[in-house]
Amino acid sequence: MSSKTVILLQVILKYEPEHCLREVTALRKALGADTYPCMQGKRHAAFVTIRYGTPTELVERFRNWLEVDAFENYWALIPLKPMAGKYGSIDSLPSRIKFAYAALQAGPAKNFAQSKIFVKERYRKRTP
Repeated sequence: MSSKTVILLQVILKYEPEHCLREVTALRKALGADTYPCMQGKRHAAFVTIRYGTPTELVERFRNWLEVDAFENYWALIPLKPMAGKYGSIDSLPSRIKFAYAALQAGPAKNFAQSKIFVKERYRKRTP
């Protein structure tokens, strides 16, 4: 199995966003939990996702959700790590890509070790 990578999926909408809400929502749910929306425009939606495989495999896997009448075109690509935007650090695309690469490098074991969750022991008062 190949390693995980960050993939940017861009979708061009054929109609106004309020008329494509059902299709965009279905695509977002199909992509899963490691997917973050970014770069929404008048007729454009984009998602940054962390996946196994290549952009070609992503498009093949989600073709049923991408080949609908509401979507005019779509692209999947691997974004570069050092990315800049017009609005700097408040721009959603560079921020989401930076966070996705950070999550990819951290891995689940490091996230667990740095968590601030404390487990409080539960016991009855009269037990030794």
